[in-house]
Amino acid sequence: MSDILVQVEGISKKFCRGLKRSLWYGVQDISRELCGVDSRQMTQLRRGEFWAIENASFELRRGECLGLIGPNGAGKSTLLKMLNGLIKPDQGRIRMRGRVGALIELGVGFHPLLTGRENIYINAAVLGFTKHEVNRRLEEIIDFAEIDDALDAPVRTYSSGMRVRLGFAVASVLETDVLLIDEVLAVGDIAFRLKCFNRVKELLSKGIACILVSHDVNNLSRVCTRGLTIDGGQVSYDGELAGAIIQYESSLLPTLPRPEPSPACPTAEEVKIQQVRVCNPLDEPCETFVSGDTVVLHVDYESRQAVSDSTIVVRLGSVRTGMLGSFTNQVQGVRVPLHQGTGSFAIRLPKIPFLAGAYFIRLSIYDATQETLYDNLEMACKFDISGPIPDPWQEFFTVRLDHEWPDAKHMAVIDSPSCPLDVQTERMAS
Repeated sequence: MSDILVQVEGISKKFCRGLKRSLWYGVQDISRELCGVDSRQMTQLRRGEFWAIENASFELRRGECLGLIGPNGAGKSTLLKMLNGLIKPDQGRIRMRGRVGALIELGVGFHPLLTGRENIYINAAVLGFTKHEVNRRLEEIIDFAEIDDALDAPVRTYSSGMRVRLGFAVASVLETDVLLIDEVLAVGDIAFRLKCFNRVKELLSKGIACILVSHDVNNLSRVCTRGLTIDGGQVSYDGELAGAIIQYESSLLPTLPRPEPSPACPTAEEVKIQQVRVCNPLDEPCETFVSGDTVVLHVDYESRQAVSDSTIVVRLGSVRTGMLGSFTNQVQGVRVPLHQGTGSFAIRLPKIPFLAGAYFIRLSIYDATQETLYDNLEMACKFDISGPIPDPWQEFFTVRLDHEWPDAKHMAVIDSPSCPLDVQTERMAS
């Protein structure tokens, strides 16, 4: 038996933005197929059409979980719908081995007027399971979904979270060979989401394949073994999860909002920031570092007149969590004079504590009193921290906090029933 459960070879899918024109193109395509003409050979876009997915290829083996990453409108949901057979590709070929379970759009596959119990059988039948197979696992599905009180109520009375519980319970308990999960898990409560991710890990150990779409890096890093980045309908990266996430975050940086300076702060034209260059300690241009490295920022400016002292405000941010912090030279009492004409100064960020991801710098230059703004660059520069994406069970958010552990023989842990850690310790003698 082949280990490859999903094989995608050069698939493309085009859509038309106009409803009337889209319907007319659909009639034309159906007519061609009835006449024996393969419409998939049409590679030229017609008026109003665009490629939602273009020439995408990848494989997925047993036990692998692929994290599908990309901005809104990149084509992720379109790709999942083609994998699930809801729509067919215009070009290329998809091979799926085994049963496919999917959670793509909230409520898809459920009849709103039927009860949750009845929808379990309908949903399972769509996945290819017999009534006998469902009866054998019915109690397990009900226990996993945790909606006992509403099981015999119409699905139209369910909340979005309850629908996700029921859909995921059917797809996971019946153990399909391939599991496709879109952002629908984001609507569930945290306790059930963790339960779902633990279930996915269990299924992966049994040899299923899974494709997970999420914008939450923590969710991806819980279960994904690989990452695939889609941008503009094309696969731009296929490899390690960390590389996919970093590329995705880096692509978002130029599109971050650029707020206007506060009107309460008057501006002047004396100083202009030309550019901010990111370098390593050897002053070599560099945009990729690892946690703990030293980053050097070289600020090139042009000043109409000499400024005896200035205030440099540096703000650091992350695509994942937003602004992380800021600092100025005035806090440490450091003077930064600006010479008339062109000049530059350097700012060292020693031992940056950031975890893997994409980061950006916002830089502003004020006068010494910080009452007049000379210039401000909302997206002055960016850099990446490479390395493995942190395990959300061990490290959270963005910063790796420096810390020290005492020797085990000198360590005391409070023996309290409210302590969330399941550890066994010996209390030190006083």
